Amino acid sequence: MQANVPTAVHYNEPAAWSDCNCPDLTLVRTSGSASGAAFPLGATSVCYQAGDACANARSCCFTVTITPAPPPPSDACDTKASGCLQFELLEVNRDYAQNWAYHVRLTNSCADAVRYAYLQVPKGLQALAPINDIVYTTSNGHTFTARNPNFSPFYSVRYHFAAPTLASGQSETFRYVLPQQADVKYIHAAARLFSGAFVETHLNTFSCPVGTEPQPRPEAGERGDYGGGGTLRVYPNPVSAEEVLFIEGLDMEGSDFVLRDLTGRLVLEASVTGGQVRVGEAKLANGLYFFNVLKNGLPVGSGKVVLAR
Repeated sequence: MQANVPTAVHYNEPAAWSDCNCPDLTLVRTSGSASGAAFPLGATSVCYQAGDACANARSCCFTVTITPAPPPPSDACDTKASGCLQFELLEVNRDYAQNWAYHVRLTNSCADAVRYAYLQVPKGLQALAPINDIVYTTSNGHTFTARNPNFSPFYSVRYHFAAPTLASGQSETFRYVLPQQADVKYIHAAARLFSGAFVETHLNTFSCPVGTEPQPRPEAGERGDYGGGGTLRVYPNPVSAEEVLFIEGLDMEGSDFVLRDLTGRLVLEASVTGGQVRVGEAKLANGLYFFNVLKNGLPVGSGKVVLAR
């Protein structure tokens, strides 16, 4: 039987007979669920034992199997399935600032839930959304934390489900936004299940018409330009390793500035004082770095900065 949730199954109980003169037959279910009960996804063994007045006893067993129902037909512009996981690229849109918004749906027909989902970001760029380290609760009731940027198993946005909720035919749609220069042709997508199993595929954007993102402005904390716009302005950018970095756009007093290199290693953590952060004390090498600004422990903005002498 195909279903995506525990399903009521009605079956005929086994028949029993005996050549005992006074059989007085009894039939007892020794394992499994009764007829009409809800059976979970997968195989469930049901066993019965028959006995008579002559002390004869025999057992028999059968299996009730509930297999995941296939996902419904999709109008996605690209679909890739691997085992019981299906990835679909639903939409490619551009927002008010001509940034690229990609909508990817993951359907998990496995009984084993998704722990991590990954969507590729081109090297050298950072997704403008979702916000790093923010906990999201979706309309489907799933809760995840986004890591942006994420560096392993490949450069990406990572969605972390702390509880095993996305399973048994459930779907979730992820929206992530890349800067206007991205325009990707392929998206490396992957998921790791709670069992540790890892599934990956590649979606392509060839058949996706480019639409208009209905959201007129960025989400809180999204960046609208190279240096950290939206709610923050970071300058000068590039900045010399000996210079002071200025941060504007919010009340920065009491905020923390966190800087990581391209491998995700923490290289600088400093307080924002007078809208300024001194980067020279860290003695950093030239290159591209990612930053997050936290206010009372909560992210208020992120972006990237180039150090160049």
